[in-house]
Amino acid sequence: MAPAFFDLSARAKLRLTGADRVRFLNGQTTNDVRRARAEATQESCVLNAKGHLDAHLFLFATPNDIWIDADEELREQLRFRLERYVIADDA
Repeated sequence: MAPAFFDLSARAKLRLTGADRVRFLNGQTTNDVRRARAEATQESCVLNAKGHLDAHLFLFATPNDIWIDADEELREQLRFRLERYVIADDA
């Protein structure tokens, strides 16, 4: 079987930095962000207050930041959602 490649460049990509990025994102997603590593992506979801799915995403953690990868259609909605809850966090 030959390898296959997919163009995923249009997907939404957000970068979180700051000392509180792990704690902040851990409170916003369904997976334990503390376990995210650079070696592999971590699948996670963002739920609304009723527990319904708002976003399905992939996390990629490096020592200095966390990258979020999501469907292109979620770019602005996800950015707005995360910015809305950053209050006193350094994220």
